[in-house]
Amino acid sequence: MLAIFCSSLALLSVGYVLKVREIQRRIEGNNANVILAIVRGWLVRRSTPTYTTALFNCSSKEDVEPRIAVSPNHFIGNGLDGHGGKEVTNHMKNLSSTIFHEISTKGPGNWVDERKVECKSFFSGGMITAFSGNRLPNGEWEISIGWRGDAPFAALLPDGTAIIKQDHTPFSFENDPLHDLASLGYTVKPCGIVRWEITPDGKMAMSQRGEKGVYCKCNKTGREIAAFAVLGDSGAFYDIPTGQMTIIVPQGTRLIWGSDGWSDVIHPEDPFFRQPNLTAQMVVDEAHARWTTRRMHSVDLDKYKSGHDTPDLHTYSGFGLDDISVGVLDL
Repeated sequence: MLAIFCSSLALLSVGYVLKVREIQRRIEGNNANVILAIVRGWLVRRSTPTYTTALFNCSSKEDVEPRIAVSPNHFIGNGLDGHGGKEVTNHMKNLSSTIFHEISTKGPGNWVDERKVECKSFFSGGMITAFSGNRLPNGEWEISIGWRGDAPFAALLPDGTAIIKQDHTPFSFENDPLHDLASLGYTVKPCGIVRWEITPDGKMAMSQRGEKGVYCKCNKTGREIAAFAVLGDSGAFYDIPTGQMTIIVPQGTRLIWGSDGWSDVIHPEDPFFRQPNLTAQMVVDEAHARWTTRRMHSVDLDKYKSGHDTPDLHTYSGFGLDDISVGVLDL
């Protein structure tokens, strides 16, 4: 009996030791996974977003190359699309690097408002967009944006969707009671060209019923422009509030900003922007080709906007050129 008891005790002891070792192995494995997750998270948080900027100016040289400062957990930048002369362009180009600190501490919207005050008396004008981003503890990015006019800004998310800021143009705010231009002292009037816009698949959606593009005219100063909130232009659009928005985007988002020299011919949701290793110079080259030599098909604007099938109607090439400034930031 004693022998049987001792044998059973030995088996229990061996089983206990094996169980303890199994528990220890699992704990060590879990710790390894935890440590690996911590290291990966640290690497993600410490990785610095990459960026490029580029500029092509026509003879008027009214654009400014986009400016940006980047650290592992923060970025600040802006872009300007100048017009009607170079006062605003030169003023923005000559601002010191302290703009990054100012945008960060004051917020992009307030910083843009200060530039509006500085440029109020300038005859020339400019569309401006400023932004700042902070990495959140979970790796996502919170981005604040302030703008006047139609200097583009788009966030291209990894899931294939995009967040595109709403420009200050009459067409952007159709039937919007908060931006009733007549009550604000402005008149919307047709310009001399057919209304059109670029599509995500690189076609020109053009009105087939003679609808014209429009300008916004300030009744006080007589200044006319395609957008209705700008810097300068003799203060013509001074009272229009600066646009502001805050978005949260995941790691892997790509930001595109600059001037309408690229957004007039490349839609922010064009697959062109989704290619790996995209650089700002590649965007400039593509936009230049679409302005000058690339054959582009047109489709019916009304059908395009209503979501109907849009067969190709005509083909165009060499229809103009504009200053092109662009920044590309990969988060």
